[in-house]
Amino acid sequence: NIKKFFSLLGTAFFVVGNGWAADNKDITVLTFNHGDSVSLRWAPGSEALFRRSVESGYLVQRRAAGESAWQNISPVLKPFSKDRFSVMEAINPDAVAVKEILYPSQDRSASDEPVSNDPFEPKLESIPGETTLEDALLHMMALFSCDVSRPIAEAAALLYVDKKVDRNARYQYRVVFADDENAKKTSVSVADVDMSRKTILPTPSDFEGYFDEKFAHFEWSVKPFVGYYSAYNVERSTDGEHFTPLRSRPFVQAYTKDEMADLALFRDTFPDEEATYYYRM
Repeated sequence: NIKKFFSLLGTAFFVVGNGWAADNKDITVLTFNHGDSVSLRWAPGSEALFRRSVESGYLVQRRAAGESAWQNISPVLKPFSKDRFSVMEAINPDAVAVKEILYPSQDRSASDEPVSNDPFEPKLESIPGETTLEDALLHMMALFSCDVSRPIAEAAALLYVDKKVDRNARYQYRVVFADDENAKKTSVSVADVDMSRKTILPTPSDFEGYFDEKFAHFEWSVKPFVGYYSAYNVERSTDGEHFTPLRSRPFVQAYTKDEMADLALFRDTFPDEEATYYYRM
């Protein structure tokens, strides 16, 4: 249930550098130019904006260089229904946070503490207009779930692929709420795409490890990859050719001190202390 989920959030507080929060827009959009198509991912800037999409849906808009008018290139994109999310969350736990954002449960704001009748006992109340830690964590986890799971992103209507492109054109893209098609009330980001220049993913260059008798310790910088990678797979091999991920879910850089914001740390236990192992990230 959602209370148990919040309990897990409280014990797993971390900051994920995926580039969404830096824009301070109602809708932030990122693009990936494949050369013959453009993939778009976007993120609403708050829980309220997230939930707005249930009623309004999104429109993906595009204009070519030199044009002033925006053209709708997508149908109205809406999230899955509550029933469809209920089916999905039974299979994929990443759907839990997104479902709770879009369709809040009744017990979410209920307190686990019994109500006191003592008039002199202070009562903790939320401050109007301020986001609680639980709400902020839930919003962050919902966006992260959409980052690492394409099916969840599609279910939340936060993904679209533009396949009708001119390979020599230059475009601008934006995503707006469908009930605000002219974007007069919404602050949204605009992404520029030159179709002649494909998106190139940056390659990590400082993946370094050191070893002791039972463990392999690794570290690398994450700052160059903000906006590209939200999580990582560290893989191990016994022959240097056939690699297996060490975790069923991607590794997320977690930190509680700002001085550790740029450093990812990972540790593995050797299955056999006498064998030779190869690692890649």
